[in-house]
Amino acid sequence: MGVRRIAWLLAALVIGVVVACDPGGWSPFGPARWFVVSTVGVLLVAVAIGARRALSFVERVLLGWFLGLVVLAAAVGVEGRYAWLGTPERRLGVVTWLVIVAAYVAGRSLDADGRRLVLARAAVLAGCCIGLWVGVEVVWGPPIELASTTDRLTGPFGSAAYLGAASLLFGFVGAGVALDRSERRPWRRAAGLATLGCTVALVGSGARAAWVGAAIGVLLLARRHLRWVVAV
Repeated sequence: MGVRRIAWLLAALVIGVVVACDPGGWSPFGPARWFVVSTVGVLLVAVAIGARRALSFVERVLLGWFLGLVVLAAAVGVEGRYAWLGTPERRLGVVTWLVIVAAYVAGRSLDADGRRLVLARAAVLAGCCIGLWVGVEVVWGPPIELASTTDRLTGPFGSAAYLGAASLLFGFVGAGVALDRSERRPWRRAAGLATLGCTVALVGSGARAAWVGAAIGVLLLARRHLRWVVAV
């Protein structure tokens, strides 16, 4: 599979994990999203096998060691099949860890700036979707009602914790694209909107761990771009 296809596959994964939902389902968010992750994940595993040369020797050793420990823990542990498949309550199984590692290997194979640009733009679109959803949630209430008493924003994930994590990730990617003077102006504007929407979502989620990550990210972003901002 070519590098261009890998980039589009990862872009589909980035957008799919944000927009996939089943409004009429008993569980509107989890099953649809995991269907996207598992379907694209199968292809990513195949990609990772072919793209393993993109990794350094140290990376291959560390990832192999980590996956070996995960498989060993599942084999000798007491969780049975759940250790392999995972559960919806934030417990990852061997299959999910395999998909995560495969996504990492596929991402490391994107050695061309143009391929990475596809992924960055996909993250901008995902951030815009989060901002749009949260805007509707703030003004009119959740587009999909949940049996929950929380007053925190939950976004397109149905979870304040997941919203905080996703907003942190896509918000900073959006900020990077917005500050990239080589990017086209429409994409920079869209990235600015994505960053703004994700910032609102991050604050409204009340996810304290994500707030700590945001503070660290702001320091790193300022260190990289402060000279350019002052010069402008």
